[in-house]
Amino acid sequence: MASLFRTVSVVLLALAVLGAVAFFAWARRLEHRSLYRPHRTVVATPADARLRWQPVTFLSDDGKTSLEGWWIPSPGARLTVLYCHGYSGNIGDLVGTARAFHDLGCNLLLWDYRGYGRSDGRPGERGIRQDAIAAYDAAARLAPGAGVVVYGISLGAAVAVRLADDLRGLPALPPPRALVAESGFSSVADMARRLHPWAPAWLVRGHYPSDEAAARLAGLPKLFLHARDDAVVPWESGRALFAAAAEPKRFATLTGPHAQSDWAALPALRKFLAEAAAAAPEEPAAEEAEND
Repeated sequence: MASLFRTVSVVLLALAVLGAVAFFAWARRLEHRSLYRPHRTVVATPADARLRWQPVTFLSDDGKTSLEGWWIPSPGARLTVLYCHGYSGNIGDLVGTARAFHDLGCNLLLWDYRGYGRSDGRPGERGIRQDAIAAYDAAARLAPGAGVVVYGISLGAAVAVRLADDLRGLPALPPPRALVAESGFSSVADMARRLHPWAPAWLVRGHYPSDEAAARLAGLPKLFLHARDDAVVPWESGRALFAAAAEPKRFATLTGPHAQSDWAALPALRKFLAEAAAAAPEEPAAEEAEND
């Protein structure tokens, strides 16, 4: 009887361990799918918006992952916007965004994180952090006389904030002129707590500590944009990010659903970009695009 009890105990323990391993593996996959929804097929190009552009290929800061992007210059631009997109799709979904920045008089580098569009690799927090540094370097080289504004939306806001923080320790790269975080969250854990209060905090592995990074960005002009009716990234998480950020900083309220607001017409954004442009050199030198 004792031998049978020991056998049953070992079997039950093994089943419990296997169940725990399976549960954590499921939780990791679920979290990854919640943070990253890449699409490989690029459905449009800037040519569809009658913009001049050229494809750009560069290596991530890891020295091995090939990344793809589009360079879209604007004649006489004094600013280059490095655009960090959201968690879903790829740059083929951003032709309208490209047109909007062109009409605002900005050069634009659209690029895909690893695993998105035609970029190699698989998305992840550490890898995308390395990708962003390389994308910034590419943007600065494409228009060496123009100031670079780092702009991120949703997940891209976390990428942009962390990039701005990383650049403080990279003196070989020019500092950014400004940072814009649209529909950003304070951290993955904060957003998860607000959206799923029933889920234990220890289940969340992804970090993206935007609040901590933003708190270190003293002196960098920052604009935070968020909509009260954002159903994807809670308004409260966006406000928490703003509250944590160092000065100088501004906040402007968007209207409409997540990633669907008329951000380009927002007076606060136009004023912010105009001030960043005024701080840029007088005569930028932007490379010409090859495609019409």
